[in-house]
Parts: sequence; C-alpha cells; structure tokens
Amino acid sequence: MIMYLYEYEALELLRKYNIPVEKSCLARNLKELKECSRIIPPPNVLKAQVLTGMRGKAGGIIFTETLEDFEKSGKALFQKRINNLKVNAILVSERVDIRREMYIALTYDRTLRRFTLISSPLGGMDIEEIAMKNPKYILKVSLEPLIEIPDFVIRAVAKHLDIPFQEMKKLVEAMYNLFIENKCELVEINPLVLTSSGEILAIDRKIVLDDVYVRINPSLRNLLEKRLREMGESERIAFEYGFSYVRLEGNIAVIGNGAGLTMASMDLVHLYGGKPGIFLDLGGGASSQRVEKALSLVLQDPQIDRVFINILGGITRCDEVATGIANVLKNASNKKKLFVRLLGNNEELGRKILSEVGIPVFTDLKEAVKKAVKGG
Repeated sequence: MIMYLYEYEALELLRKYNIPVEKSCLARNLKELKECSRIIPPPNVLKAQVLTGMRGKAGGIIFTETLEDFEKSGKALFQKRINNLKVNAILVSERVDIRREMYIALTYDRTLRRFTLISSPLGGMDIEEIAMKNPKYILKVSLEPLIEIPDFVIRAVAKHLDIPFQEMKKLVEAMYNLFIENKCELVEINPLVLTSSGEILAIDRKIVLDDVYVRINPSLRNLLEKRLREMGESERIAFEYGFSYVRLEGNIAVIGNGAGLTMASMDLVHLYGGKPGIFLDLGGGASSQRVEKALSLVLQDPQIDRVFINILGGITRCDEVATGIANVLKNASNKKKLFVRLLGNNEELGRKILSEVGIPVFTDLKEAVKKAVKGG
C-alpha cells in the first residue's frame, strides 16, 4: 500500500527540510479563506486540495487578480467537485514570476533496488511525455541506498539544469534526507522554478509514502484509515495501488501512463462522441503486475463495456504493459472489448505479446480512439 499526501501536507514536509517554496496559506472554510486574503493578498493562486491529477484542467487552480475576484472564486471552488472529488480545503499561494521551469524527483527503482534521481530542464509536464518526446533532456542517476550522494552526481545534475552547484547540492541533499527519513516512494518537484529574481522554488510537489512508514506512524495511520473509510471499494483498491482513479458516468474506461496523457485521451474520446466511464493513470514506469491490477479493476465494473489503453513508452516499457494485459486475458473470462495504443520503449515486443492473445495494437491515436468509441 502507498499513500499520496495532499499538496499542503507535502508543502509542510518540504518546509521542514528547508526546501524553498512559495508563500502559502491553507483555508478549510470561507472564514479562513478571508484570513488568507490578508496574509497573501491578490494577485494570487487558489489551488483545490484534492488527491487527483490535472486539477488545472478540471478548474481546480484559479489565478485571481482582485479581492472581489478572490472571494468569488474561493466560494465557487469550495462548492465545486474536481474530478468527482469534493474540495474540503484550498491552498492560497503567492504568484511567482517564473523565468524557467525544471523537473527533479527522487524515486525507488524496485527492479534495481536502488534510489533513482531524475532531472530535466523541461518542467511543468509529465515526465513520461518528456521521456517520449525529448529523451535527451532527461538525466537519470542510480544511487547507492543509504549513502551520501557523491558531489560528482550533484555536479552532473547542476550542469543539466544550469543551476549553481551549491544551490543544487543544498536542494538534492534536502530531498534525499526527506526521502530516506520518511520512507518515501516518490518525492517529485514539478515544476522546480527559477524566478525572475534568481530564486529557486519548488512550486508544485508530489510526495508518496510507502506502507511501512504509514503503518508505524500513528498520525499517518489514522489519517489513512479515515481516507479509506470515505472511499468506495474501487477507489480504495486504486488508492492502495497508487493509481489516480476517477469514476465518471460513461461506458469507456480510459487507462494511460501519466495524468496529462490520460486526460488528453479522455478529451479525444469526448471529441469523437464517446463517454468516458473511468479515468485511470498508471503513473510512470508501470510494471506488468500494476497493469494487471489496473485492468482487472476496470473490467469488473458493470458500467464499463470497453477499455481504451494509451501508452507512451518512455520510462514505461510497452512489453511490460502488454504482458500485464495478456496475463489478465489469459486468466479471466473477458467479454469487454480492448483497444490498445502502444508507442515507444519496446513497442514491437509489446505488439508481439498482444498479437498472441488476439488484441490488435494501434500506433495512430485518432484511429485507436475512433475504434474504441465505435466499439470496433
């Protein structure tokens, strides 16, 4: 089991480790929102605190210019549902004048049994999208567990992001300490920004904790149990496996790797007259086991009669995805139609695996979506 933190919870952890972030204020009701307007007056940013991706596209991030605009937008945001999730808190953040956006993350590679430091001078987009379209802009470094990060690694990252060595060293070491001490699966800053005044700030962040730390930490265990009680069975399973999952009203399940890709796939389904019933983001580097669990989850939903799977193989391997799909089809009676698009890392091997179980694979996205909407 893994546990995603709300953005404001991740923000508190970053502050604890002296990782530079923008000024912010948390509001759980209109009274607190009014107080936040005095602490961080407009122009500012209102960010809905919900555990789902692509908040901005769903109307969960609002830029305000005046106090009147702030009050009106804040009230509306508290009444809004973002990807079918109620907004119980709003993070009010200062507006930052951004010169440059970057990406940096620490994660745990279970295959290599090592920590991995990932960086890119291209920030503000899915890492899978960067890996697919601009792989030369991604620097991945495997780290020996539980030893200090060597200076030569930090120098390489500093050069890659064009950041002074000492600033990079301070940031990377703080991220590493946070990662180790809190038993994290992921610490991601996207984007890490350079402001017009020369500051380095982590203005959007994602932290995922592993089950060991959640179970031994009483406050997190209680928080986790409360969250699980509020969920339905499918949402609970998705949460436990770390999928970004949203139940919608249609009949087509849309599975992708990366929130941006999955959301864009849903938009195309809408465009061609289809009705998405499930949004499920596998995340980056999905193993065959994760794909099996995700596909099994959507296939058991009686409202779903077809599944569209869209994979851009950057960090994610297409053959791993194909193996997961094939395993589900071999071990379960499935009468629902699958439409799969694979592009990128080990694409040909993925095609071969799926052809052996009778699943056609598309490369053209529009063709795949049209087929899925029509049902074949």
